[in-house]
Amino acid sequence: MEKEKREGLLTSESEKPAESVVRESLSEGEKQIEMKVQIDRINNYKWMYLALSMMSGLMGLMGYRTFRYLKDTLGVTPAQQTLFDTWTIITWNFKPIVGLIEDTVYPFRYRTKSYVVISALWSIFFSLAIFVIGTPSLTQLTLLIALIYLAICFQDVMAEGLTAVVLVAEKRLAELKGEVHEANE
Repeated sequence: MEKEKREGLLTSESEKPAESVVRESLSEGEKQIEMKVQIDRINNYKWMYLALSMMSGLMGLMGYRTFRYLKDTLGVTPAQQTLFDTWTIITWNFKPIVGLIEDTVYPFRYRTKSYVVISALWSIFFSLAIFVIGTPSLTQLTLLIALIYLAICFQDVMAEGLTAVVLVAEKRLAELKGEVHEANE
């Protein structure tokens, strides 16, 4: 066994070279290709991040309209308004669970894209349900808005996950640019 180690054969996981050593062994052309891949990845995710941020921002617009609807059309009391706010906002408590699901379950073999599509369709479906009902009761509206907020919660988790992915890609891109710069000096 000692002879195998001296001859350069690796006998255990702990003896394998670190990832940084493997990265340094990339040729100049391979580094350029990986840089292009990282740039494309960053650009693709930035567009998805922008779309997710806009969808999450729509929640603020919906909140004001909902308040006016509750007050003017349904004539809710302050106590009912508080109950409505509690039940609709409580969906944000599921955010850690949603994050865990997003990190472990990949529907249709995509980690992020599937959830973006599913949550967007979910949000559209329940928004249309409010439209089809016409004048929903306070209970119906509370349930539908809570389900829409849960979809927006999914979108928010996706945006946070994309932020982490983009930061890792940008870090790798900076490392590659540094390696290329050092090699050119």
